[in-house]
Amino acid sequence: VARTVWVSGLQNAARLTRLQQAGTLLGHSDRVFTVDFWPSTPVGDNNDSAPSFAVSGGYDNRLIFWDLAAQKPLYVLPEAHGSWVRRARFNQDGTLLATGGYDNRVLLWDTTDLPNRRPTRTASIFGHSDAVNGLAFVPPTNPTAGQFLLSGGRDGVTIVWNVTNNQRPVRLATLQNGATDKVYDLAVSPNGQLAAVASADTNIYLYNISNPGFPSERPIRILSDHANEVNNLVFSPDGTLLATGDDAGRIIIWRVATGENLGTLTGHANWILSLDFHPEGQILASSSRDNTIILWDVPALERLSGPFVAHNDWVWEVRFDGTGRQLLSAGRDNILYLWNLVVSEQLDIKLNSFDTAVTSLNYGIDDQLRIGTAAGEVWSWPSTDTTPSAATLWTLPDFPVLAQGVADRASLPIVAPGGAHTAVISGTQILLWNLLADGETSPPQILSDSTAIVRDVAFSADGQFLAAVSCVGGGVSNVDDDALLPTAQNCGSSELWLWSVGNTAVLVDSMRVAQSELISVAFSPDGSLLAAGGCQRPAVAGDLPNQEQGMVQQQEAGDKNLCQAGETVVWAVAGDAENRTVQELNRFSDRGVSGEAVQIDFISQVAFSYDNAVLATASAARTLAFWDVDTAEPLSGALNGHTGEFNALAFSPDGELLASVGDDREVLLWDLRSLQRLSVALQGHNTAVLALSFQPDGRYLVTGDEAGELIRWRVGLDSWRELACSISGRDLFSVEWVQYIGLDIPYRATCAE
Repeated sequence: VARTVWVSGLQNAARLTRLQQAGTLLGHSDRVFTVDFWPSTPVGDNNDSAPSFAVSGGYDNRLIFWDLAAQKPLYVLPEAHGSWVRRARFNQDGTLLATGGYDNRVLLWDTTDLPNRRPTRTASIFGHSDAVNGLAFVPPTNPTAGQFLLSGGRDGVTIVWNVTNNQRPVRLATLQNGATDKVYDLAVSPNGQLAAVASADTNIYLYNISNPGFPSERPIRILSDHANEVNNLVFSPDGTLLATGDDAGRIIIWRVATGENLGTLTGHANWILSLDFHPEGQILASSSRDNTIILWDVPALERLSGPFVAHNDWVWEVRFDGTGRQLLSAGRDNILYLWNLVVSEQLDIKLNSFDTAVTSLNYGIDDQLRIGTAAGEVWSWPSTDTTPSAATLWTLPDFPVLAQGVADRASLPIVAPGGAHTAVISGTQILLWNLLADGETSPPQILSDSTAIVRDVAFSADGQFLAAVSCVGGGVSNVDDDALLPTAQNCGSSELWLWSVGNTAVLVDSMRVAQSELISVAFSPDGSLLAAGGCQRPAVAGDLPNQEQGMVQQQEAGDKNLCQAGETVVWAVAGDAENRTVQELNRFSDRGVSGEAVQIDFISQVAFSYDNAVLATASAARTLAFWDVDTAEPLSGALNGHTGEFNALAFSPDGELLASVGDDREVLLWDLRSLQRLSVALQGHNTAVLALSFQPDGRYLVTGDEAGELIRWRVGLDSWRELACSISGRDLFSVEWVQYIGLDIPYRATCAE
């Protein structure tokens, strides 16, 4: 249950930027409406010692200027407005502050050299007949000389002011033919040529203000996809996007050039009260009447982290500083909170992207990650590296060309865990390469050259042995000149092969496996057991040809499921390297107490737990089952898993998890205690996932896909807990504890020690 709780909150945590409380600012005696950073540090400046100051205004009519380093007021202007202070905005160089209030006025303040000189009011501007909700300075990138300010009010009017002389501001124009109800917010594009107006009439109005004194006579575009009052809006730093929020808790991202609605962000339970883009443009912060703050991944159009809860009432405004390292929030609880943006280790990290499919992954005893690709390449780099900066590359000579790409997956390279060998199936042959130092390799050794098709190969965990299963009985029915693999008739029996693979591979044992068509094989972690999966092929009245004839008749009749019951065979492996032998221990008939098949269709994947106690089998019918190795009895029924074929299985070193990957592009995790799938799939691959391997300490899982993408996932329970707590910044609430953990377990702190 605990694993499900933690991973459920992490599935979308691809880039983990989160908020961490850095301070509490107390000074207002009533609700705080607005906040803004003094722009003392230019965008992109990484000078951590740069001074940091801010202003806030609220219901108590005050303006407070804050020293954020000291987290205390620098200056307090107790009656700045004759009523509530609704909005405060600095100009781009921090020399001028505009404030708007419920006294229907716009005030201008000289904030030059703010830390050393108390701000002074330079002008009081009248023009609105109701409260001033929105203020926006026109950036100096506007082609018209001068300094300009826009103000919008509850009277539905938006006015353009020339504030070049901040003691004698001049009204230049009123934006026409737009809002038919209250104006709640304003924004000006970074190039200074476009003004956006958010209105209670549910629309957003865009005006050309290239010449602020002569704005377009009517909106050049009206954005009308909101069904509720639009409370706020903000342009992205590059001006290509506009974010808008409404009373339904919906945020819409618009493409400015075309007016296209790119998508809706949902996650808040009440009005959106504020929006602000991070200076780099990839992250959007939102605050709401639901008392929370959320960070959004703008390119992905999904939640990045949060909700963050600190305020116990509405969060009226959030603002990033110019560096993007801090955020301020203003609340209806009379408090301002200072937040740091913290980048946590990700749930998933893209390690690398190859030019072709990743077909094999494993960690060796030397703690190196080995990667095999469909291009006949083998890579190796330290498990602690997230990029192959110290990689070794082997290119396999005489590697068979895959005429059909990765469609013939049985023919793809398998790399030994020790990294000393690589094997590939080529129809009826197995090619084995020795991987030498410094990327050198030898020509391949051919281990089998018969008419039997090799179905699967597997290396032991120490890399010293290679096992293979092949089709016997049916043989090769035809060879397609355009395909690498011959096609085969259904096999009445199979053969198991075991080689010792030193400098030269030596066959140490082989045996016929009657009445089984085996297509998958795997060693136990300690190498003492072998398992192979496939299909039962019982002879009809002892007559094998009749059985094969029946299969053909089934196929001609249109029955594509020629395997009615999967089968897994387990052998003991004993002896030294030269005298290693295999002895059959059990056949997992895949028939439970009821006599019905636990899994129909071929067993396409098999894997042992680290203590050899549990065997996992995946069926071509897209189900998974767990088995008791000693008794050959099923521990579970057929469990639904991937919506496509299972491609690989692996147990975690701590024995608590099984991971599976499939054609559906998902990574699934299975809890070994409950023998159930965890509720959330790990998503990040865009093509079929072919390979996986746990890091030796069990904290990470690496997966590779058909397009060559390699992803490392955090999968340890402790690391999930750390990650979930770092994202949420809090313990589970009591109601969440009851929902996810249950009433029968006493509540305790889930994050804090």
